[in-house]
Amino acid sequence: MNALQIAGSVYAIMGDMVDEKYKKPSHELDELENYVLESADALGLSDMVEVFRGTKVASKELIDKAIDDLREYEEYTFWDNLARKLADRDLLRKLGKSKLRALSNLEYINAEYPLEDHYHKEFEKYGLNRLEIVKHTRPCTS
Repeated sequence: MNALQIAGSVYAIMGDMVDEKYKKPSHELDELENYVLESADALGLSDMVEVFRGTKVASKELIDKAIDDLREYEEYTFWDNLARKLADRDLLRKLGKSKLRALSNLEYINAEYPLEDHYHKEFEKYGLNRLEIVKHTRPCTS
């Protein structure tokens, strides 16, 4: 049920904020959630359900857990994406576009991983404290 809450939240956000194509999966998940809520007793999930104005809804505890899990996931993906994007940028600066495009997938991973690992260690130790935006006097090339 927790996974259903999380998936429904993600697709709802994506449908509202990113692209209409996510609306259909969001509605499908809503239908599945309603089915599970209505069948909660038979499925042994009655402790995850409350009745609000005559309608079965996910319990406050279940919703709170889904929100906590989503926040933890967002925190993880923030740092992981930031490290990966900075490593990609550094690799592009180091090799240039043509050499970068010529790398095989394995060569790319082997070249990019140490850079990404460096950023993961940096962020683990210092968070954002040492991350700065540098204003260049000349245009950036990347």
